[in-house]
Amino acid sequence: MGLSRGANPSRLFVYGTLRRGFVNPYARYLAEHAAWLGAARLAGRLYDLGRYPGLRRSSGPRDWVTGELYRLRETPALLKVLDEYEGRDFQRVVAIARRAGRPSVKTWVYEYRPRVSETRRIVSGDWRLHS
Repeated sequence: MGLSRGANPSRLFVYGTLRRGFVNPYARYLAEHAAWLGAARLAGRLYDLGRYPGLRRSSGPRDWVTGELYRLRETPALLKVLDEYEGRDFQRVVAIARRAGRPSVKTWVYEYRPRVSETRRIVSGDWRLHS
């Protein structure tokens, strides 16, 4: 899964169909097996892939993706389920999430791996506003 050596964050950043309010059995599963910590953002670019978005990490000063942060319980089992849901085009990687008024934290995030056209970029960085 592209794991960094020694990295094992206890948090997950979600930015698409796993966010609260989406009618999705995997979003419900996540909510039942993790604690919602609130809104967060992560350095990256968001792309419209049709029924769901894809994130590509970026270091551009204006490249931010809006999402939510969860503290994981039953981490290995939960991540196995979510890895299967995300599929082969998404790789779970370690990134840094930021929350207003809180310290930055290491988190897992699913990054979209295939090439994607910049014409599909969601400039706001927020799937909820876009969808």
